[in-house]
Amino acid sequence: MGEDKKRIVDKFVINTGLCMFCGLCEEVCPVGAIKMSKEYELADFSRDSLIYDRRKLNDIGGVRETKEEPEKKEVLSTSTKEGE
Repeated sequence: MGEDKKRIVDKFVINTGLCMFCGLCEEVCPVGAIKMSKEYELADFSRDSLIYDRRKLNDIGGVRETKEEPEKKEVLSTSTKEGE
């Protein structure tokens, strides 16, 4: 991969119906943006309601966004070794 290759996150969605709540995503997050909360009462009757976007996750975690902005695309650079 060359220096000009970037990973672009256009949306951040977690499907808790597939999540095992193991915390591995929190450990490997390169910017420390994922935090596990003590909220465990997430049961619901609809699979669609088990899908959490950034705003819904912030509500659970107690984080309030100051501005109502459309979600921006985040660019994460990848570090690679030469010769790969």
